[in-house]
Amino acid sequence: MGKDYYAILGVPKTANTKDLKKAFRKGAMQWHPDKHTEPAAKAKAEEKFKDIAEAYDVLSDPKKKEIYDQVGEEGLKNGGAPTGGFGPGVNARFTTHYTGVDASDIFSRFFGNNANFFDDEWGFATDRRKNGRQQTPDSQNNEIELSVSLEDVYKGATKRMKVNRARFTTQGIRRDEDTILNIDVKPGWKDGTKITFNGEGQQDSPHQKPGNLIFLLRIVPHPRFSRQDDHLIYTAKISLRDCFIGTTVEIDTLDGRKLRVDAPSIITPKTRRVIAREGMPCQKTTGRRGDLIVEFEIVFPT
Repeated sequence: MGKDYYAILGVPKTANTKDLKKAFRKGAMQWHPDKHTEPAAKAKAEEKFKDIAEAYDVLSDPKKKEIYDQVGEEGLKNGGAPTGGFGPGVNARFTTHYTGVDASDIFSRFFGNNANFFDDEWGFATDRRKNGRQQTPDSQNNEIELSVSLEDVYKGATKRMKVNRARFTTQGIRRDEDTILNIDVKPGWKDGTKITFNGEGQQDSPHQKPGNLIFLLRIVPHPRFSRQDDHLIYTAKISLRDCFIGTTVEIDTLDGRKLRVDAPSIITPKTRRVIAREGMPCQKTTGRRGDLIVEFEIVFPT
């Protein structure tokens, strides 16, 4: 017994073009092989999708439909003759020999230049498009701020970040999972530096690859130092007396050392001392450092 194309599409024999298109769209959505990843399910889907495409191809073509309505699928594929020959009253003028159809071709004809609809509406791409001009886009990237101290970017540090993200099983079920990522903060990194982990972000749908996870470096303001490019600025508070006779300022550096800086005997609010190579590491030049610039704030007696 041949295939019942009307039953395959779920339409009556009186179905019009609009009904056929609607039925094909629905069937393709359910049975397209790219929506099924398990081997057994994929094999079944391939057969179903092929039948749906074939049914649509025949019933949407008036000539093929006329032959099919009279002699069925076997007769259509047998050049218009049903198995066992023609019965009484059947017109035997047909010479069409139907050999089936490429389901991917039917899909391309159906959607034409608007094939993007398939990705946008259903969230996956056909094999033809995967191997050809266009693929389903990856999931969107996710950006997270990573707060670090000035000490971290002075000496370097490793940050462990726990990240929650969505993933889909092979059956298309969404689940949330936690993962730990180690971020190596390099000496000299600046505020706004981006660290990218490819494929470690959210997965937007079962048919898309996970996006990238991007950490945006944010340096927390320091209570004693400010940063100017690769230079460090330190403000030393001195008494009015010391600004006339001079003094020695002791500075706790970012790596825990004690640095003694001699101040001149006459200090004004514009006085500055520059200590070479005591600033931030230069990110682009290994071994080089900026300077430490010591400014002075005169504390007047009250």
